[in-house]
Amino acid sequence: IYSHHAIIYSVLLSVFITFVGIFFSDDLLKLMGSSKASIILSSEYLDIIFYGTIIFLILTAFNSILYAQGDTKTYRNVLFFGVIANIILNPVFIFGFLFIPAFGIAGLAISTILIQFCACIYLFYKVNKTVLKIVLKTENFLIRKNFFINIFNQCMPITFALFLVAVGSYILLSFISIFGDNATAGYGAAVRFEHI
Repeated sequence: IYSHHAIIYSVLLSVFITFVGIFFSDDLLKLMGSSKASIILSSEYLDIIFYGTIIFLILTAFNSILYAQGDTKTYRNVLFFGVIANIILNPVFIFGFLFIPAFGIAGLAISTILIQFCACIYLFYKVNKTVLKIVLKTENFLIRKNFFINIFNQCMPITFALFLVAVGSYILLSFISIFGDNATAGYGAAVRFEHI
């Protein structure tokens, strides 16, 4: 029941995030001091990513179901595959190759969503090899209030913590953007290297 409710929670949360992202991302970028040109480029990427939120969150739910059973290796493998796939697919979708047209900056988002979708299918397969199977029947996805509230209470502290991290990054980028697009891009690249 908790496994199915984790999926329900993911879907509902993704609808909220997608709505906020699609309708308010341009305003948030303007508040950061982004130029019109960078807002257009950012929107090409962000709109696709926001539409793909449902895939990201369901993937996280599947991973949590595996974690709950002590399986941390599967997601490690997915992350490793994702890095390799990004290195290969990003240029393909940005510049085009054979029958795939050049999507430009949107190609980054398309390749990311495609990789996450493949990972989602794989984790769904792995979850269904465990005792906590996700059976796609309507009755399994009817909300049971107590289970849903328990999941909400479990998720809210980390969700709020991550939200504060995002707000902090937004404030920091607002100050950096005063120095122009090159400074913002440099900061973004530096953060990537720091993560590596």
